[in-house]
Amino acid sequence: MNKLLYLVKGEIYKIQKSNQLLISIMLLFIIVLSSGISNWISISKEHNWKESLKEQIEENQMLVKDLREVGNTSDLKYINELENDILKDKYSISHNINEKSSVFGFIKKNGNICFLVNIILMIFASNIMAKEERWGTIKFLLIRPYSRSKIILSKYLTVFLLAIGFYLLLIILLGIIGVIIYGFGSLRSVTLIVQDGQVLEHNLIVTVLKQYIYNFLPILAYTSLAFMISTILRSNGLAIAVSIIVSTLGGMISSAISKFNLSRYILFTNTDLNKYLSNSFSTNDMFSITVIIIYTILFLLISLLVFKKRDFI
Repeated sequence: MNKLLYLVKGEIYKIQKSNQLLISIMLLFIIVLSSGISNWISISKEHNWKESLKEQIEENQMLVKDLREVGNTSDLKYINELENDILKDKYSISHNINEKSSVFGFIKKNGNICFLVNIILMIFASNIMAKEERWGTIKFLLIRPYSRSKIILSKYLTVFLLAIGFYLLLIILLGIIGVIIYGFGSLRSVTLIVQDGQVLEHNLIVTVLKQYIYNFLPILAYTSLAFMISTILRSNGLAIAVSIIVSTLGGMISSAISKFNLSRYILFTNTDLNKYLSNSFSTNDMFSITVIIIYTILFLLISLLVFKKRDFI
């Protein structure tokens, strides 16, 4: 265990010394700051949030009407989302709940920035092994008294710790910008969800935590996929490209194969955990989480087997 921790410390030290980490943090800060500025400008132009919501309701109602007239079955999911938004907006107006004008509402609204974080992490996962093999520096580790399993496990643990660090940094940055925009008085913790056609009030803090955990879990599988490809092919570029394409097009792939019974066991059909946000933990989301964990372990085991059998002479 001490040897493993020592190797992890070494990997973290190497990442700290690289420009890639600083550039990634700066990029994340710029994106969060840009979102904050955009939000602040929007608030300054918005004289009455209730009137804005009423206009949004009218626009969504017209859009739902147009989509229903077209009658395309592929639009049903989008129509359902719009109708839920209409219900929540009407409830917000009648109960004087402006979720978006709060710190936690700002954090929740910017959950899509997790996609950028995921890309950054997939790049790190692709580079951490492939670059060492390409530069030949992996041989310096192999001549030391460390097993190959500890070497590869230390590298993946480093990516895992990096993932936790980036997600915490994102939440902290969004929280700071949210407080600057809305102040400490906006730390209300109510969010609205639609369940069986009824609008319910939920604890916003719990929802935000759940949202970010649901965004975090799939990246474990995608980083292990990038890690596996870079280990097998010794190419960080191909590993980055494949993992990003798979994570981006996963939704389309899952829709295409959803008619098959075996599709529920495919990784792509289980990575969109946010669809479970409106419910308490159920058998469905726990099944998806289990599938993600199984694929993560599988990709990591393949990486380990390939690395242990590789000849570096």
